[in-house]
Amino acid sequence: MDRKSELLYVILDDSGLCRIVRDQATERAEGLPSLLADGWRPVRETPFNAAQGTTPTVLILLERDGKGRGGDFGFA
Repeated sequence: MDRKSELLYVILDDSGLCRIVRDQATERAEGLPSLLADGWRPVRETPFNAAQGTTPTVLILLERDGKGRGGDFGFA
């Protein structure tokens, strides 16, 4: 059975701090390299700044095949 791809948005700042965006909130991630090692692949990057003089950040859309990490119990 084919499974749908998973999508994940992350915010990355110029110091390497990575935050996952979920349910209108963010949570700190180990880092972009760990997400990439976990099978996530970048699809699109969008640079943005909240206000002039703030830390440069980029919003990254990541995608991973629907296999997950074994906790999906076979649901598509």
